Amino acid sequence: MKIPKPTERQQKQADDAVDMMLCIQMLNYAYSDLEDYLRENNLFKHRTKRFFQMVEKTILESADLTYEVMKRNPKNILNHYTLTINKYFSKIEESINVKGLDRYANILLALIQIAIEKNAKLDEKFRFVFDDDLMKIETKVNHCLEYKELPIVKTIISNIIATKLYKVE
Repeated sequence: MKIPKPTERQQKQADDAVDMMLCIQMLNYAYSDLEDYLRENNLFKHRTKRFFQMVEKTILESADLTYEVMKRNPKNILNHYTLTINKYFSKIEESINVKGLDRYANILLALIQIAIEKNAKLDEKFRFVFDDDLMKIETKVNHCLEYKELPIVKTIISNIIATKLYKVE
């Protein structure tokens, strides 16, 4: 039996779902970069450590959930998916010409915001349930760290994701 070609709407849903899952997986990279920066610059104080324990737990739980979804794909696209995450994050790192805390905080927050936006576009039965936890990260970053919010970072990352370095089938 031949599988019917997806409708335009179904294809858009699949694209948004994969974009969202890529953003979630890239949070691990962004989180690690931010934590490394804070440690290297002696900014990883008690309040920040408590905050980062919550952030790390949320990111890992979200990443595990998206990883499990990709692992179940019958075409075993997990290796391709991992390579795609690396390509995207490398492209993001090359493209963001901001330094210091502003760089790392804005990359992390932009990925969270894009993931939440992509998730909201999905039909309710396909949505992931981590939006509230991700929004808490955004609130905590704003409360704990003094950085300059740069909306251009989100625009750059959105444009990189829109290049579709992958193909959803």
